[in-house]
Amino acid sequence: MGAPKGVKHRKPNAEECEKIQNVVIRLLGFGKQRTEIKNAIAAKYGLRPRSVERYLCQAKELMLAETGKSGNEHRADGYYFYLSIVRDENQSTKDRLKARERIDKLLGLELQQSEAMEQGTTINVSWDSLIDGTKKLPSNIIEV
Repeated sequence: MGAPKGVKHRKPNAEECEKIQNVVIRLLGFGKQRTEIKNAIAAKYGLRPRSVERYLCQAKELMLAETGKSGNEHRADGYYFYLSIVRDENQSTKDRLKARERIDKLLGLELQQSEAMEQGTTINVSWDSLIDGTKKLPSNIIEV
């Protein structure tokens, strides 16, 4: 997949590299999606999306190193934080559902709707009943 016609790509100098890296870190911190970041940075600085991908990887490594924790420690912290929200009956249903989605994402359990339908795993169970514990997941779905 080559560059679109008429778009010139260039290699940034050291100062620009540092600036780009800082912008990418800020955008990740604001929760922007990878594709949003790639498109915005590529357009603003005249880079190829693959080059921006390298900045994204470096940014994540820098952010992780800054905390002094491993990736697995962060995942475990996130899991238990979100689990506490799911179990807290004082949290809004919206917050509990969002926490459940984050747990699914952390554990790699999220399925796109089309994937779920292809695999025959569409389940007609309300999330409220799952959160409240009034209904259990079907036996072919692993509970967390």
